[in-house]
Amino acid sequence: MGASSSFGKLKSLELEHNYLLDNGAVALAQSEGFPNLEKLSLRWNEIRDAGALAFAKTKTFSKLKKLDLRGNFLANKKDLAHLKSLKLF
Repeated sequence: MGASSSFGKLKSLELEHNYLLDNGAVALAQSEGFPNLEKLSLRWNEIRDAGALAFAKTKTFSKLKKLDLRGNFLANKKDLAHLKSLKLF
């Protein structure tokens, strides 16, 4: 899905309760198929620090303004604090 060019105009994506885990979150963070995405909801996907940090380090989601990670297992939210322009839930 992330490799598809069909999602280039997508601005909002909700992938709640999909059991993505860290591997899925890392793959999504590295994908280049969502260049205009502004809002991403990954609630309740069993994502841990490694998956969340992938979004902190990614350069492929330059327009992302809201990242919803509620219901996941994040122990070190300090590492995401530098995303000041991103509204992290």
